[in-house]
Amino acid sequence: MRLFASDYDGTFLRNERSWGEIKNNIKMAKKWQSQGNLFVFATGRSVKLMEAAALRGLVYDYIVAVNGGLVADRTGKFIFESKLSEKTIDLLKQHIDENRFSAYFITDGFYTYNQLRKFSEKLTFKQWIGYKLMDLYMKKYEISLEEILSRYPVQIAVTLENQKSATDYADYLTANYPEELSAFANLVHVDISAPNTSKAAGIEEIAKIHNISPENIYVMGDSFNDVPMLEKYTGFTTPEAVEDIKDKSQKIYTTVGEALADLM
Repeated sequence: MRLFASDYDGTFLRNERSWGEIKNNIKMAKKWQSQGNLFVFATGRSVKLMEAAALRGLVYDYIVAVNGGLVADRTGKFIFESKLSEKTIDLLKQHIDENRFSAYFITDGFYTYNQLRKFSEKLTFKQWIGYKLMDLYMKKYEISLEEILSRYPVQIAVTLENQKSATDYADYLTANYPEELSAFANLVHVDISAPNTSKAAGIEEIAKIHNISPENIYVMGDSFNDVPMLEKYTGFTTPEAVEDIKDKSQKIYTTVGEALADLM
């Protein structure tokens, strides 16, 4: 048995994409599974957001969600969970309040916004519609900030003005609080989880269940939150990825479907 884990945004679902490309990715994922292998999404998104995306017809055996903070099987059952400590939550909440960051808190697959999402970079009409539809779907899963804090979030995601600001803030958190948290820049967002939390660690939990050795694990991603899994396993990326990500990848593929076809 082999395992292929794909990032979702920017990788399986590229910014410059066509419906035909997505359908081919799904087709190849199904073929990969039919040969007795596992197909996994490793994403910064919550479980519920990935379940919403699955309405497109996506197939998967597991979701490594919120950058490894949660791992769920295809039925939605959690098999692994890593929560932020009370001390770290208080620290981050202070940062968010002082800087008036746009942020949301994720726990058990639910989330609630602390402030409104802000972007300085111009969104296309399609991107704007996508965010509005996402917000509409997730509205029924919102709980109060007080309740979500009492249950200890698995991730706090902060939205910055642009990608450079996100990278700078992630670097600041990593340099100053290495024992308290893990922080990864993800486009204009910074995804913050418990220390030692990563997509690679989430994939490892799945590999333990199925007794899959590291040499039989392949991953594909395009952003800095993908670095741990690209370094630990056989890693691929896309032509759109920054050079730092390409340097950590063994091969560049235009699509996930293309990578899967090559492996089969």
